[in-house]
Amino acid sequence: MARVVRPSSEGGRVLLLEHARAELPLLGWYQDVSAVTVAATSKGCMWNQDVPALLAAAGLRVIRLSRHTGGTVVMVEAVRDA
Repeated sequence: MARVVRPSSEGGRVLLLEHARAELPLLGWYQDVSAVTVAATSKGCMWNQDVPALLAAAGLRVIRLSRHTGGTVVMVEAVRDA
C-alpha cells in the first residue's frame, strides 16, 4: 500500500479495518496462544498482530486509530509522507 498510495501532501491515505492484538493482558494472551489455530481455520487471519508497527515498517504513519470489540479490531487511517 505504501508503494501505491499518494503522499499525504496530495491527499493520499490508507483506511484499514484489521484484527489486532488486544491491549487487555488476558485477552492478548489468549490471542497469542490461539493465533496459529485461528490462522489455520480462518484463511490465514493473524489476529494478534501489532498493526501500528506493521504500518510503520511499511513506511506509513498512523494518524488515527480506534479500537473496537475488546481491542481485537482496529480502524486505522494512515498516510505516506512525501
